[in-house]
Amino acid sequence: MVLLIPALSPAAGHWSFEPLDPGQEPGIDALVRKTLDRQGLRQAPRADARTLIRRAHFDLTGLPPSALPGAAEWSSEEYAKIIDRLLDSPHYGEHWARHWLDIARYSDTKGYVYAREEKNWVHASAYRDWVVRALNADMPYDRFLLLQIAADQVVPAGSPDLAAMGFLTLGRRFLGVTHDIIDDRIDVLMRGTQGLTVACARCHDHKFDPIPTRDYYSLYGVFQSCAEALVPCGPGRDPVLEGLVRKNLEIRTKRREEQMERTRARAADYLAAQRELSKYPEQGFDQILDANDLNPFIVHRWTEWMRRNPGIEISGKVLNGPDSPCFVPDEHIANIELYFPTGVITELWKAQGEVDRYLVQNPAAPAHATILTDRNEAAIPRVFLRGNPLNKGEAVPRQYLGLFGNQKPFRKGSGRLELAAAIIDPCNPLTARVMVNRIWQHHFGRGIVATPSDFGAQGSLPTHPALLDWLAAEFMRSGWSLKHMHRLIMLSDTYTQRSDRVTDQESADLPGLQQALARFTPHRLGFEEARDAWLAASGHLDLRVGGRPFPLFAGGNHRRTLYATVDRGNLPAVMRVFDFANPDLSIPQRSETTVPQQALFSLNHPFVVEQAAALVKRLPAGAPPMERVDCMYRLIFQRDPADGERSAALGFVAAGDSPVMGRADSAGKADPGSGPRKTLTSWEQLAQVLMLSNEFMFVD
Repeated sequence: MVLLIPALSPAAGHWSFEPLDPGQEPGIDALVRKTLDRQGLRQAPRADARTLIRRAHFDLTGLPPSALPGAAEWSSEEYAKIIDRLLDSPHYGEHWARHWLDIARYSDTKGYVYAREEKNWVHASAYRDWVVRALNADMPYDRFLLLQIAADQVVPAGSPDLAAMGFLTLGRRFLGVTHDIIDDRIDVLMRGTQGLTVACARCHDHKFDPIPTRDYYSLYGVFQSCAEALVPCGPGRDPVLEGLVRKNLEIRTKRREEQMERTRARAADYLAAQRELSKYPEQGFDQILDANDLNPFIVHRWTEWMRRNPGIEISGKVLNGPDSPCFVPDEHIANIELYFPTGVITELWKAQGEVDRYLVQNPAAPAHATILTDRNEAAIPRVFLRGNPLNKGEAVPRQYLGLFGNQKPFRKGSGRLELAAAIIDPCNPLTARVMVNRIWQHHFGRGIVATPSDFGAQGSLPTHPALLDWLAAEFMRSGWSLKHMHRLIMLSDTYTQRSDRVTDQESADLPGLQQALARFTPHRLGFEEARDAWLAASGHLDLRVGGRPFPLFAGGNHRRTLYATVDRGNLPAVMRVFDFANPDLSIPQRSETTVPQQALFSLNHPFVVEQAAALVKRLPAGAPPMERVDCMYRLIFQRDPADGERSAALGFVAAGDSPVMGRADSAGKADPGSGPRKTLTSWEQLAQVLMLSNEFMFVD
């Protein structure tokens, strides 16, 4: 099958905007070798069985193998079966969900909010679990994106797929500032799916890419035409919850009707205010409004209504209609709080907070999703000159980016479904290129394009452009199957290479060889992988899939780190120390630092000590020391110790117990809340040292 993709706008002028050129090459290895031949390089030999199996387990599930086949059982066919088993594991979806959640700036909390608003997201865990399920089911990537952008328009009410829209709604609250919330949604969508920094065009035309400010506000209008809604996304009824929801609705309905009546009664005052708009800032969040005050937001609602209806006879029909400037939509308080006096806002958030807290605090409560729904009347977006919402310029249509040729304005509601269709259209060369580059990045440590969320002029050029296009075309030919791409990559000679120099005479430029794909690139375990691997070695790892978040070091809770609470406003220090993704931003690739605090945590934190002690309890009691050492190596490294390693370990434990004094937290400071640390036995010290070694912490 050959993809026929039309040419783009001549204004594009950049490699990533050009149509795919998949060529006729036979696959990954042929394309890589062709590039290596031009550079006078050759690929390394195949890695040994243990290295490949450990590499495959961490790459696909983020967990170490429980056991390795013997040499007699090893073959290419067996390796292929292992890949298939790992792809069928429920833990595949957990591990690859974490990569996507970094892009989606996932957090269980909203960041800083006014005290009146519940700080925890009701729908965070539902979104996280939806991503896990979708990846495990190998949901086609185009469908995966469609549901995250417009599930409300393609699935029925109550569908579990509504949880997908957390991709758009899990961002920061920005104290309710609509312009910033929409900017965040544009940024996560366009960088995450298209590799474009469209948000740079908020205040001026993009300085490097063909993205004018008009295009930014065309997308702005799509989200301006949407409202948040909290809806069930799973089965089950809860009478207590239903009572809280009903109470919330009754209060909101009453306050809406009161506000509409106040506005109708003062229509003449709102009309007079049009002559002195400078007195009424459009979003004055620092203002305290009384019921008798003219509401600045409603003043500007009148301004917009008059602009749309030039030559304004004010009649009862106008004042009472759903498109009237007096009308308050029946929407979530997050969408409509600016309509109300300050005291009413507090009351409405309190009623909504009772619903939210019940959902957050009761694991048995039905799952809910925060979605976007299209408003009855779509917005006509206008350019904010220099990004200032008080200085509006020309009106622009809601449509997709102009760099993809002549675009037609969106006609269906907000245009969000049409926006999703433009993103997943096979004629759009960015969507497949960006995603296969992300897949490649997580397998090789570096993408073919080293800037995975910036395919624009300021981004890196692809090191292997023909390979990138072949992979993107193959991705679409496969039906957008992520698992197909994993198999394709992991069964290639390029992936199964050794990671070290083959001979002493070989070039010392190992990083250069790795970038050229003449060697595999080792990588250090991420924080989640390291914590999970410690738990796996100790025998403590709880492999239940899905559920509510838990505090990172909650006593006795040994679930996978994916399920630890991500608190946007108070991220645990250890997560920051180990380069966890910043949940305020879409993070395409984590940093990899080496700082003393990492070693201090690994040496002194009670969690690590607990796992070392638990591992020793797994050793055969009463067995000879040599047998116990061999068992320890198998549990930690999935191999037997070499003769020298065995001798050193036996000598260490034979020397007797050695007290380890003091304890520090991940920042190297005293940890007064956890009491004195017990003295470790020599066996426990040996286990801890091995669990902190490079061999344990790195994947070759």
